[in-house]
Amino acid sequence: GFRYKRSGGPVSIVRDGSLIGVEDRDHRLMLPTLPRFIRYRGGITWRINNLAKRYGCPDFYEPGAGDTVVDIGSNIGEFSLYALSRGARTYSFEPDPTVYECLSYNLGRYPDAKALKLALWNEQTTLRFSSAPDKADSSFFAPDSHVQDVIELEAARLDDVAEIQGLETIDFIKMDGEGAEPEILEGAANTLKRTRRIAIDVGPEREGQSTRDAVVEILEAAGFSIAAHDGECELLARNSRLS
Repeated sequence: GFRYKRSGGPVSIVRDGSLIGVEDRDHRLMLPTLPRFIRYRGGITWRINNLAKRYGCPDFYEPGAGDTVVDIGSNIGEFSLYALSRGARTYSFEPDPTVYECLSYNLGRYPDAKALKLALWNEQTTLRFSSAPDKADSSFFAPDSHVQDVIELEAARLDDVAEIQGLETIDFIKMDGEGAEPEILEGAANTLKRTRRIAIDVGPEREGQSTRDAVVEILEAAGFSIAAHDGECELLARNSRLS
């Protein structure tokens, strides 16, 4: 790990009750499966910052004090922790029950963090969900491998979530819907009107296909302009109707 000039010192594997995770001087993160510890070979801060960079931080958007960030598909909360460390308040959505337990633990000491165990879709319905926490691939569209369980989850529209309805403005949405990005956006028409910027993972996670074209169509119809970005899978956009 020293090749990455990591901050926080050595990373250790730790246990807290039934949960196992990683820890250094700066962070303690619980993980849904132990093999994921390899992601922190360069340190926990290194991992968090690299993930944030994928979603355009700090060049496209940098959280600040008083900002509101919505993290959809937050997994164990790494992007939320990035935003919280810079003074933002966060609303973090994670539908996988196993992963949500870790998310709730990891954000538990932050008063400005709200973790929501909720699946998002374009209507209120019940859907089959493939849990694949080993590779962070849990999805409504079954991944090729690593599926540990298939469960049924209640899904809702983002527009119908009470915590989101009460927000006057959203400074940033980060979304990784594991292939469900179009449906999530379709259920967020009113929310998008109040959102300044958005970053979405549109990688080939929908039965091997990218969701980029569908996402661009929805965002442009909602008044967003697509921003240039070096990432192959992430798409960044600004709301042209908000300053």
